Amino acid sequence: MAPLFKNFKQNSNRDVQSFAIGEEKVVFNSRGLIPAVLQARIKNEWRVLDVIYLNKEALQLSLNSGVLFVYRRSKRSVERLGEKTGNTYKIKSIQISLNHRSLLISILDDHGELPALSFTRTVYSV
Repeated sequence: MAPLFKNFKQNSNRDVQSFAIGEEKVVFNSRGLIPAVLQARIKNEWRVLDVIYLNKEALQLSLNSGVLFVYRRSKRSVERLGEKTGNTYKIKSIQISLNHRSLLISILDDHGELPALSFTRTVYSV
């Protein structure tokens, strides 16, 4: 099986970093991060759980292991999502936006059930 990501490149024209996953280029911002919308299937419906950030290391660990790793901006470190609670979130799919600057990550927890990250209540509704 071929590696999922190719060479990491620093773009000389801008302070932006990128690398490829298969044939798709992923572009990081000037801080070396890419935002990702995190979603899970809940009662036969995909729901947004959170917006997270990944750096190159978190994305590579996630791709290599099939388990989601995130970059914690407050701690400036990479950790496995659910590490503190003992949950493991398996990646079902990763989709790249048309401009290659954001991701949509679909996950399952280690039992294939509802992740503990779901929203708790509605604060506005029309």
